[in-house]
Formats: sequence, structure tokens, C-alpha cells
Amino acid sequence: MSISMRSLLGTAVALSTLAALVACAGCVQQRKPSGPTVTQAWERPARPESDRPLDAATPAPENQAPDPTPASPEPEIRPPAEPIAYVNGRAIARRRATDILIDAYGLDVVELLIRLELAKETAASLGLAASLEDVRAEYDLALRSISSPVLGPEDDDSDRPAAERVLDGMLARNGVSKTQFMLKIEQDAYLRKVADRDLVVDDGLLTAEHDRAYGPRVQVRHMQLNSLAEVSQVRAELDAGVDFELLVRKYSRNEVTAAAGGLLPPFSRHDDVPPLLREAAFELQEGQISNAIREDGTYHLIRLERRFPPTEISADLVRDELRTRLHRRLVEQRMRQLAADLFDAADIQLTDPTLLRRFREKHPNARLR
Repeated sequence: MSISMRSLLGTAVALSTLAALVACAGCVQQRKPSGPTVTQAWERPARPESDRPLDAATPAPENQAPDPTPASPEPEIRPPAEPIAYVNGRAIARRRATDILIDAYGLDVVELLIRLELAKETAASLGLAASLEDVRAEYDLALRSISSPVLGPEDDDSDRPAAERVLDGMLARNGVSKTQFMLKIEQDAYLRKVADRDLVVDDGLLTAEHDRAYGPRVQVRHMQLNSLAEVSQVRAELDAGVDFELLVRKYSRNEVTAAAGGLLPPFSRHDDVPPLLREAAFELQEGQISNAIREDGTYHLIRLERRFPPTEISADLVRDELRTRLHRRLVEQRMRQLAADLFDAADIQLTDPTLLRRFREKHPNARLR
């Protein structure tokens, strides 16, 4: 859910990210859906989509962000024998439906709930808590990260409805519901509180961050496509002489970057950019277009626009900016490690035999009873 429910396009918020949507810390198997870390959900292979023409109309979903209120209400208690539905007077047994749902989706949901409970428990043991505002801030950060492969300025003014549509498309491709995503976001809000506690950025780390931030950089235009058929269609138009920027605006599935002709902020070899995309960018010559890069279950084409030499600027002049950037990255590294450590050390008891079997298949070294 990274989220991983991050890395998704974008820096890894937790993760993903959208990454894993986020991490959703790692990639998972191809059942629908199969245990994302949602902020890194983009690292999972997408479910197959039809190779429809690029200019086919795609209805835009309603994209109002859910209310990220921690803790879902308890489910309504129903008599065990009550049917879940009737079709022409014939009953469909509730147990039949729940067995299928648990087999197909139960492990993903239960794992998210376990991870959220561990994060809450750890925060509480330190006298920390995540407020509704903290959860909303975590959602906003994940939204920004998912909408672009390069995390932009803190005071982001991008098109939020377009960013919501990018998120919804990413979740749909990876079989992740908005409810699952928000569980991962809530978990990350608690993990951030813990990871941020007592974190100190010393001068030695700032010096290394200065070299990282102001070394050689590149700037690219980016196009996101859903299939190799779409890549072939774009390639044919490029061969016919159509400009890459025009094709980005016409065809790119990422509405946020497409609105700027696919132009991304400059980045270095050390920035939080998906590795395949980053390495391809530094291999290109100015004006050259990459081969198709598969990342987050979709395909990407990039054109190198400019190379920037190292920037000669005193570390003292940008100390506050460097401290902010470094602090954010170190916190997110701590969050990912903390989530993994808590899960590995947890004493987990599963009472449903199907969930227990699925869990053991996915986590053979987990402590179960």
C-alpha cells in the first residue's frame, strides 16, 4: 500500500508508496489482489488491459478523496445463517460469499490490519498518536508522490483532481481498493510519528546530501502508456516525424505530467526516482528517446532534454533546504525498516484456516500460532 502501500512512479512514500501503493513494501504474486504495500503499488505488474486505441474515450471516475478517518467502524453483527442475497427467491448463502472473499482478498486485508495495529501499538508505547490531520497530510504526500516520478517542491500546486485520477488508475490496475490504500496511509501516519522521534541530522550527513543534491543532473520529458501496443502506436508517429512533446500531451496516461508536456524537474543519480527510469535517463544523449521502460506495471518513454553540470553553491547557503530533504528521506527509510521489523517480530494468530494457509505460503518464516 511502496503503498509500498513508495515507489512507485514517484518517490517511495512508504509505499509504496502508490508503490509499494503503496510500498505496499514489496511486490507480490499475481493473485487478485495479492498483498500490496500500497504506496509502492506501482512496483506490481498490472492486470492485463485491452490494447484499445490511445484516443479511445476513457470515462473519468469521480475522484473525491475519501475521509481518511482512522479506525473503520465495527461490522454489523448478523445471524450466521442469514443469506447474503436472494435471486428470484433463491438464497445465496452468506458463508459461500465470505469463503470466496476470504480466499481471494482476505490475506491482503488482514495483513494491512495487522500492520496498522502494530504501528498503532508501537506509537502508543512511546506516548505518540496520529491525528486526523496527520493522516490527511500523509495522504497528500502520497498523492504528490504517485502523480509524478520526481517529487516536486513542498508547496506543490499541481492539479489535484488529475492527481486523484492517476491514483485511482494505479489502484485499479493493481487490484487495490481505496479502502486498502487508506489503511496503508493510516499505518504510515503512525510509523512517521515513531520514525521522526529523536532523528538527528548531523553535519556529516548534510555534507553528503549537498554532494547528492548539487551533483550532475538531467531533465527529461516523460510519457506513461498502458501497453506495448500503445508504445508501438507512439513509435510509429515518432517515426513519421511527430514531436515527442505533442505525443505526450495527446497520449500519456499520467494526466499530471502530461499537462506539462511530460517535463519533469531535474534529478541526479541519487534522487528518489524509479531506478530503471533514472539509469535510462543518464544513458541518453540530449534529444534521444529511450526504449520502453516497464515500471509500476505500465510502460514509460523518456526523452533527455538537458544535462546540468554540478552546481557550485556553498552548503551553508542551502543548509535548511538540505536538512529538510535529508530529514524527510531518512524518516521514510526508518518507516520502511520499522514496518518490516515490527511485522517480522510480531506474534500472529490466525483463526481462519484459509487465511492461515495463505499466510504461511507468503510468509514461511513468520511467527504464527
